[in-house]
Amino acid sequence: MNIKYKSYFKLGSLLSAATLVTTAAEQRWDDTNAVNTWNLTETNWENGTIWTNGNSALFGGSGETIDVGAGLTVSAMTFEVDGYEITDADKNGTLWLLDAPTPITVASNCTATISESLTGTGGMDKEGGGTLHLNAVNYHSGVTRIKEGILKMAKATPTCLGATDDGNEVVIEAGAALDLNGAYDTSRADHITVAGNGVNGSGAIFCSSPHTKFNQSFGRLTLAGDTTISAQNRWDLNGQHSIFGNGYTLTKIGGSTIAISRPILNCTIVLNEGSLTIQN
Repeated sequence: MNIKYKSYFKLGSLLSAATLVTTAAEQRWDDTNAVNTWNLTETNWENGTIWTNGNSALFGGSGETIDVGAGLTVSAMTFEVDGYEITDADKNGTLWLLDAPTPITVASNCTATISESLTGTGGMDKEGGGTLHLNAVNYHSGVTRIKEGILKMAKATPTCLGATDDGNEVVIEAGAALDLNGAYDTSRADHITVAGNGVNGSGAIFCSSPHTKFNQSFGRLTLAGDTTISAQNRWDLNGQHSIFGNGYTLTKIGGSTIAISRPILNCTIVLNEGSLTIQN
C-alpha cells in the first residue's frame, strides 16, 4: 500500500508541475489589431489568439494605449518598447498580479504606464532599465522591489504603491530609483528601504514634479547601504517615523531643498548640493 501511495503522489506532482508549465506561457501583444482591448475574447495576441489568464504578457512593436476589459490575471509583464499605457477607461476590468512576486520589466530608455488598478498579494518586482509609471490607486500587497530602472509614482496619489506597513515595504536596490513625483499629499506608512546612488548617480529617491504642499510623508526610511537622494524639486519628510541610518552615509544632491522633521538615527549626512532643512 505504501508503494502504491508513493507512486500516486509522484504522478500527481508531475501532473501538477506540467499543468503549471503549460498555463504560464508567454503571449505577445499584436499591435496591428484595430481594437486595443485586453480581455478574454478579442484575438489581440500573436497568431490570432485570445488571452489566457495566468500567462505572462509581452508588449513590443509600437507603443499604444490598451484598455483592460475583463478580470485578468498575469504572471509577468514585459514592455520592450516605449509608449505603452495599460488603462481602463470604462472601469470594467481588473488586473491581478498572480506570481509571488510578479515581475514587471521595462526596457532601458523606455517608459511604460499602468493606469489600471493593480491587485494581488505576492508583491511586485520592477525590472529592466526603463521607467514604470504607476498611475492609479493600487491595492496589491507584499513587497514592492525596485531592482532596476525607475519606479515613478502618480502625482497626488500615494496609494499607487498599494498596501502599507510591515510586510508591504518598498525596497530600492543599488542602481535603481523611486521617483516620488509629488505623490504624497497626505501622510502614509509606506516603509522604504534603500541603498545606492540611483540610476546613473542621479539619486535613489528623487522628486521630478513639484508639489505645492511640500508634503512627501512616507513612513520610515531605512538605509541598507550608502545612499544618495536628490532634490530637483523640493520634497519633505515629516511625520512620526524615523530615518534609520544603520551606520551608512546619506548624501544629498540636487539644487533644491529636502526638509526633514523626524529623527535621523546613526547616519552620517553629506550635503553636496542645494539645501537640507531640519524642521521642528
